[in-house]
Amino acid sequence: QTVPGSLDQERRRQRVLVADDSPVVRELVTEILTAAGLVVEQANDGADALERILQSEPDLLVSDVEMPRMNGFDLLGEVRRRTQRLPVVMLSTRGPIENRKRATRLGANAYLVKTEFHSESLLEVVRRFVNLRS
Repeated sequence: QTVPGSLDQERRRQRVLVADDSPVVRELVTEILTAAGLVVEQANDGADALERILQSEPDLLVSDVEMPRMNGFDLLGEVRRRTQRLPVVMLSTRGPIENRKRATRLGANAYLVKTEFHSESLLEVVRRFVNLRS
């Protein structure tokens, strides 16, 4: 018999939702996170991501800023209206300070610029919010 919060629950592989309209970026991020032992789901844009979150909240959301239908800032706003618990990492091709400030104001837990990130920097940030295989 297992008790809620027991080791069985701790061993559950953690789920990350990656929302990005670029298939190349989605695949790259998915590869990095899957190799680190996470279960990764993908969303094509913010609207798709929000639907998936409402169906089953992941342990972490990694979201692009600029996407069709619903951008990352709007997605972040919708997520924060519903929960403060879900960690959100924003990914952007642009790194202007205004975008970082806006993301922080809306409740993002981290902000990465795509041109500056590599697998280790992504994993360093993700490690703050979910357990990775060592």
